[in-house]
Amino acid sequence: MSDRNVTVQGSTHKSIIITGNNNQVGGQAEFNIPLTCYHHQTKRRRSNKARSNVLDILNAQNRAVELYGRESELKRLTDWLDDDADISVFTLIAPAGSGKTRLAIELCEITERDNNWACGFVRHIDLDELARAFKFTHFTWSHSLLLVVDYAAVNYQGLADWLDALSQLEELAPNIKLRILLLEREANKDMGWWKHLVGSSLNSHQSRLDFFYHLEPYPLAGLSDLTVRHALIHAAFNATKSLFADSQAHPPPKKNMNPEFDKVLSRAQFTNPLTLVMAGVLCHDMPLLQALNLNHLEAAQKIALREIDRFNTYFNQGNNTELEHGLCFHLLTGGLRLEDMRQALNDEFESMGYTRNKVSDALVSLQQTFSSTTPQNEGHEELRLTTIQPDLISEAICVQLLNNNSERKVQAANIVERALRYGNTHAASMLIRLLQDFASSLNTKTAGQRDVQVQLQNWVTQLITDNQNDLNFLRLIESVLPDSSVTLAGISCHLLAAICHIFRERVANDEDFQPDFAMSLNNLASFQSELGHREAALEHALEAVQIYRKLAEAHPDTFLPDLAMSLNNLASFQSELGQREAALEHALEAVNIRRKLAEAHPDTFLPNLAGSLNNLANRLSELGQREAALEHALEAVQIYRKLAEAHPDTFLPDLAMSLNNLASFQSELGQREAALEHALEAVNIRRKLAEAHPDTFLPNLAGSLNNLANRLSELGQREAALEHALEAVNIRRKLAEAHPDTFLPDLAMSLNNLANRLSELGQREAALEHALEAVNIRRKLAEAHPDTFLPNLAGSLNNLANRLSELGQREAALEHALEAVNIRRKLAEAHPDTFLPDLAGSLNNLASFQSELGQREAALEHALEAIESLIMHFLNYPKAYSNWMEALLRNYLKYCEQTESEPDARLLSPIIEVLKQGERK
Repeated sequence: MSDRNVTVQGSTHKSIIITGNNNQVGGQAEFNIPLTCYHHQTKRRRSNKARSNVLDILNAQNRAVELYGRESELKRLTDWLDDDADISVFTLIAPAGSGKTRLAIELCEITERDNNWACGFVRHIDLDELARAFKFTHFTWSHSLLLVVDYAAVNYQGLADWLDALSQLEELAPNIKLRILLLEREANKDMGWWKHLVGSSLNSHQSRLDFFYHLEPYPLAGLSDLTVRHALIHAAFNATKSLFADSQAHPPPKKNMNPEFDKVLSRAQFTNPLTLVMAGVLCHDMPLLQALNLNHLEAAQKIALREIDRFNTYFNQGNNTELEHGLCFHLLTGGLRLEDMRQALNDEFESMGYTRNKVSDALVSLQQTFSSTTPQNEGHEELRLTTIQPDLISEAICVQLLNNNSERKVQAANIVERALRYGNTHAASMLIRLLQDFASSLNTKTAGQRDVQVQLQNWVTQLITDNQNDLNFLRLIESVLPDSSVTLAGISCHLLAAICHIFRERVANDEDFQPDFAMSLNNLASFQSELGHREAALEHALEAVQIYRKLAEAHPDTFLPDLAMSLNNLASFQSELGQREAALEHALEAVNIRRKLAEAHPDTFLPNLAGSLNNLANRLSELGQREAALEHALEAVQIYRKLAEAHPDTFLPDLAMSLNNLASFQSELGQREAALEHALEAVNIRRKLAEAHPDTFLPNLAGSLNNLANRLSELGQREAALEHALEAVNIRRKLAEAHPDTFLPDLAMSLNNLANRLSELGQREAALEHALEAVNIRRKLAEAHPDTFLPNLAGSLNNLANRLSELGQREAALEHALEAVNIRRKLAEAHPDTFLPDLAGSLNNLASFQSELGQREAALEHALEAIESLIMHFLNYPKAYSNWMEALLRNYLKYCEQTESEPDARLLSPIIEVLKQGERK
């Protein structure tokens, strides 16, 4: 039997060579896994005709700009490398342009200075080969390895298989380590690629989970330090100037030399390193402040136009339509394969009606513009041409090229479809990134950007409709969908509805499709709920539970965790529709399942149990069972506290969330000092987390600050309450400037809260200003997504009416209160179980303003309608609505007295009887 070895060969271009015998194939085997080593500088030769390329500066792989502001992250990663574990996995997540790749390259360079380490990026196409190779045992290792997997979600199954194979190895040789760094934009423990990789199913490989340094991804923070921002924009400016000897641009002022510049550079958008570098590049094309005032999409589009012009100038052959189309198609596919790129372009040009004699010209232009992914003598069938980095510029070029030619614009959906069928997951990932960056109604600032947003959404909707019976094609797109996105929720619903329709037909003939069908139903329900389509969400969540229940009866070890997850989902959707008893029943069932699972496998299922306990507490609170709600919320806190003591990096965020919940339930029971204590603890935890990881935990900190402000207000500590409410608004304002699609709804909520705190202190003009801003934000959101945001708009209108009334602007207050009633009346007609209580609140508000203006008969009419709107909820859930009903009753009787009208005894009799029973208890 020959030796089994893991060796590293090569100097600049390294490969892992894995040899052995008697494996599953039989006989001697050798696996050659090439590493892409961006940390080794490679000499680039250019034609004398080629114009200098600013993409060399923007592309993190070229390291044209020094790494700034990442000392703490590098320290954390080097600590991970030094950890005693022989095999370990670290996951790094951050939005586009945050510098994940650049940081990984720097880590590789630092690590390889130790001659015992070999470092580099692993291609996705090699993951399956790695899984096969590492099924050998008793290896002899020549080097420790740091292997980076970028775009980890593209092939999470290959990753899972590789990690499972590694789990079968015996301990590595002394002083030998294997480190795997995963890079991705986002990861969600409840769904998507991350759940599949580390999800807590009883049939998954528990030993795979043992490899993870943290069971939560590490979020890469933005650049908050103004000094670091200055350094980066200067570096980008100087690097660009070195490309253009004739540049007359003036360098950016140094820190504290120009207050206006410092103020602009302090904006939230410049937490993103790519945005800073783009501004430094564009300073050579336009005045400095003009470049900085571009949003990130405008900056990307400016650079895209520059690169299209450069491409056309270099390959100038008169009409460049075909060459531009070749470039566009190449980028949309995620990179043409070397082995069949001529055939691919032949087919694409034929589809467009172009002459084939232009194919050779297009091939030449692409081959001279882009290198292959690895040296061409590797002989791998999946070798591809590289694409443009960073992604944002590649996306902007595609947007420009799909719009600058009428023929491409008309056929855009078909072009994208052909790119997807050719490029598979590479193309699907490219498409989703394109939609995330350019199809958000809240990212768009100009009319042109809004046109692009609508075009992109229409093209993808057409694409899905045209392929609604092609399961493999639809699941290709589904596999790269983000876990949650207002921008993509409509597209996701359309896509998942088509997938569920296909599964429904297939399950009738083959039960093996049931797990996939149930998961697709859950995903569809989540996106439908996000869009406000509550009945549809409930219908699909209920169907998912029914499927998982049958599966769990037959295979409990495999499907009980999925059943519990699905029951939690179902309970939430039932709650949204006012089906509170049913919601409580299913939330309780989920707790019971997870409690049993946690007893058998505490390390795996205790966190899930705590999550279900919080959900159960919310459902109990809605029914007025506040003592029971408090009991379960307290148990959740106790579980998370123990987990956080053992694994603080993983479970402190969950503990803070659970403390917030606990504080709310204590407040409902009048335990205000205890509520304040736990709200303050949640803020302290999240403040520390946000100091270390602002991009991830600042949103949570803002939420806890709002909660703390409310608890302080209840205790009469109004100045302190105002201070914390203002801090929450300041945080969310900066977040919304950088990511409006995500954080504008939260900003509106915090503005409402701030307005209330200001009102309590008599600062009524300021309160009105912030209440009006909240209404303006929510009106804009409701115009784009009415089903989702109209309920919030009505709430803000009520708040604005109150602030106007305090300032004596009673006619304006009445106008906004009436608008809130009209919105909620329509919502209640469609969803009475959900929105009748809200309507009652708005009617009560409206009656108050009418009474102030002397419109007493109208006030009486609306006060009576308020009681009629709430009565069924009150009679069904007296504990939950007794205080509310008492307030409505007092107002109604007051208006009866003012108008000398007789109260409606028939209506009031059952209400008074229930209230008396409550007093006797």
